[in-house]
Amino acid sequence: MELLALRNKTPLEVPPLDHSEEKEVLKGVKERRLRGKDEREYLVRYKNSQHKDEWIVAEKIPDYQKFLRRFRHDRTLIPQENICVVCFTYLKVSVERLDSG
Repeated sequence: MELLALRNKTPLEVPPLDHSEEKEVLKGVKERRLRGKDEREYLVRYKNSQHKDEWIVAEKIPDYQKFLRRFRHDRTLIPQENICVVCFTYLKVSVERLDSG
């Protein structure tokens, strides 16, 4: 008697991956300027996707005008991490004179 006789022996067909499927951009993460050019790239995150974030030019993003408005608006709401301010207004300095003698 053969083991696992009820198992289906026909190989299952795996459908080919469709790479042409357009991914929907969820949000912009960062922005960078290309060196020597007046062109910017955006690090975008895709919706419902396991893909890594990807740097792309704005013109390649579907409905990029709306994307840029939302990206710039969101950046104004998030405080920048690199800003550092030192206020010297309330710094008190005292100088004491030492008498010699």
